[in-house]
Amino acid sequence: MGNLSKGTDINLFDNSYTRNIAATCVSDNYALFAGGYNTQSGYDNQGIKTLDKSLTIGFVYAGLGANSARSEIAASHVGNYALFGGGFSKANNTPSNIVTAIDKSLTRIIPDPLVVAVRDAKATHVGNYVIFGGGADGSYPTNSVCAYDSSLTRISSIYSLTVPMRYHAATHVGNYALFGGGQTYANNSFSYTNNVDGYDSSLTKVSTVSNLDNNIYMLAATHVGDYAIFSSGMYYSYSSYGGSYYGNDNITAYNTSLTKSQGSTISNGGEGSGSASINNTYAFIVGGRKNNSLSSSVNIINTSLTRSSGTALTNTVYNMASTGFRNFAIFAGGICDKYENGTSIANVYVYKNFELKKMSYIFIPIFDT
Repeated sequence: MGNLSKGTDINLFDNSYTRNIAATCVSDNYALFAGGYNTQSGYDNQGIKTLDKSLTIGFVYAGLGANSARSEIAASHVGNYALFGGGFSKANNTPSNIVTAIDKSLTRIIPDPLVVAVRDAKATHVGNYVIFGGGADGSYPTNSVCAYDSSLTRISSIYSLTVPMRYHAATHVGNYALFGGGQTYANNSFSYTNNVDGYDSSLTKVSTVSNLDNNIYMLAATHVGDYAIFSSGMYYSYSSYGGSYYGNDNITAYNTSLTKSQGSTISNGGEGSGSASINNTYAFIVGGRKNNSLSSSVNIINTSLTRSSGTALTNTVYNMASTGFRNFAIFAGGICDKYENGTSIANVYVYKNFELKKMSYIFIPIFDT
C-alpha cells in the first residue's frame, strides 16, 4: 500500500461554506467543481472552479451559464467533455433539466437538456457515453435515463431504470455502467431499494444484475481494478421490536462480467460518504454520517478488494463532491455538522511513485462568474 502521511494544509473554498457541489474532470487537463449551495449566503452557486495537474486554481468563464445557479447536480465525463446535468434551483424551488458541457479548453457548451428535469440524479460513463439516471422530478424519485455521446448528442431512447431511484449511486466497470440502491416510490409509499441496473457500452440495458444485499440509500460507488464497488450508506433493519437504521460497512463488488462478490468491510459506513478512484488502482470511501454522528474516516480499497485506513479527513464531513483526477483523489465541500452547515475544505490525496499521501485541503474561492 505504500506510506500514508498527511501533508501541509492547503485551502480550497475561500471560507465559502458550500455543500451539494458536483465534481468531475475533463481529459487529464482539469478537475472541475460546479454549483452547490452556499450555507452562509443562502444562495446556489453558478460558478465552476478548476484545478490543473499542478493543483493551480482557475475558473470557467460564466460558469454554468446565466440563470443556471443550482446544486444537487450530476456530473461525469466523456471524450473531451465534462458534463453537469440537472440539479435544484433554490431561487425557483424547482429541479432543472439544464446540461452544461465544458471542453478541455474550458469552453462552455449547452447541449440539449435532459428529458426530465431532475435533482439528485447520478451520472457515470461507459464506452462513448455519459449516462444520467434517476433523481427526483420534484418530491418523488424517477426512473428516467438519458445519455450523451462524445459529440454531445443526446440519446433518450434508453430503457428506464427498473424502479425509480433517488439517493442512489452510479459507477462503471469494463463495458458496463451501474446504478444501484437509493430511495424509491411505489403504491403511494416511499421505501428503499437494493436494485442494481446495468447498461452496456451500446446503451443496452442488462437483463440481470444481482441486487445489493440490503436496501441501502445515500450509498457510495466507485471502481478499482476489475471491479465496480458499492459501499457505505444506510439501511433499515426490521425486528419484532420495531426497527433501526444502521450504517452499511459492506463492500459489494461487480467484476467485468457483472459477477457479484464481497470485499473487506469498511470503517464507519454511513450516508453521504465521498468516493473516488485514483488511476483505477486505489478506491477511496471517506467521511459520512451515521445517526447524526459524522465521520472523518478514510477507507482505501485496493485491486484485491482489501481495505486499509488512510490519514483522516481534516473535518468530519458528509455529502462532499468527489472526483479522481490524474494522481489525485479530491473530496470537496460538504456538510460538517448536525446543523447541515457547509465547509470550505477540500481534502486531496495523491498517489505517486507507489506512495499515498494526504495533501489535506486546498482553498478554491467559489463565486459566480
